[in-house]
Amino acid sequence: MVKAQPGTQRAGLLMWFGVVAAPIAWAAQFIFVYAITEAACHVNGRRWGLPIDAWAIAAMAAAAVVAVSATAVSLRLRRETRSTDDDDAPPAGPVHFFAVVGLATNPLFLAIILMNGFAIVFLPNCVQA
Repeated sequence: MVKAQPGTQRAGLLMWFGVVAAPIAWAAQFIFVYAITEAACHVNGRRWGLPIDAWAIAAMAAAAVVAVSATAVSLRLRRETRSTDDDDAPPAGPVHFFAVVGLATNPLFLAIILMNGFAIVFLPNCVQA
């Protein structure tokens, strides 16, 4: 296994993936599912017969895979940059910090992704509020 050394371009890219991938995946899922729901519920869109539930599950699964991957990347970066007891050096600054931020936020975005996807499947669509 190749370690992502702090200060390298690879560590920076992994760090940013671990922090922003889950929120971007949720936003993409939300916009996509909103768009297909609006299209399917519109008078002209009803002729298309869009399978909203199937598209919502596919979008939820894709976004969940991205969120879990971002969590795994954050966990790996945190493990690689933490200091040990026999080492007096501090953790690797921003890479370690953003890895912890990713570990804190990614499970929340995964929960939001799952709730958003299951809400489309289990709650009625095309209902006037």
